[in-house]
Amino acid sequence: MAPRFKHRMYQTYRTSKGTDALICFPFSEIDFIFIFRDSLSDKICESTDLYLHTSEGRPTSADSQLAFFPTEHEGTVRGFFEKKPPSIFSFRKKASYLAERVKINRLVQIGIETSHDFPCIIIETSIHSEDILSEIIDGVSKQLDIEMPKNNKLGPIRNIVMSNKTFPL
Repeated sequence: MAPRFKHRMYQTYRTSKGTDALICFPFSEIDFIFIFRDSLSDKICESTDLYLHTSEGRPTSADSQLAFFPTEHEGTVRGFFEKKPPSIFSFRKKASYLAERVKINRLVQIGIETSHDFPCIIIETSIHSEDILSEIIDGVSKQLDIEMPKNNKLGPIRNIVMSNKTFPL
């Protein structure tokens, strides 16, 4: 089961590492998630000097992870993601690979995620405030000519995406 939304909406959350946001869509607009995600990533690329790495289609076509890194780490990041992950039976290689992945993940300044488990976009950023992230989301909404109100009544992200509830505006 997954959360259900009667309307498009979003909420931002201040965290110890920066700001997170949850952008929610009704199931009837599930395909629109990717249009919004791509417009959002374009807007971020225009306003920052970050390298974008995209991973899509694992385990399903609805799953994606976009990671924005400082451009000076582009070669390191690209090199890591171009490597074939080791077999689960290669314990030493697997441990080394996982340690390297932790180092790569520390370089991420903005992460955008979609999942087949819920009709939402999750954003984690260490370089934007809640106000700036809201401006970016509002700007993309206007660009796409859709209504995307902020819903201050939404609870924590984990409680939403792991629920089976219906969320009105």
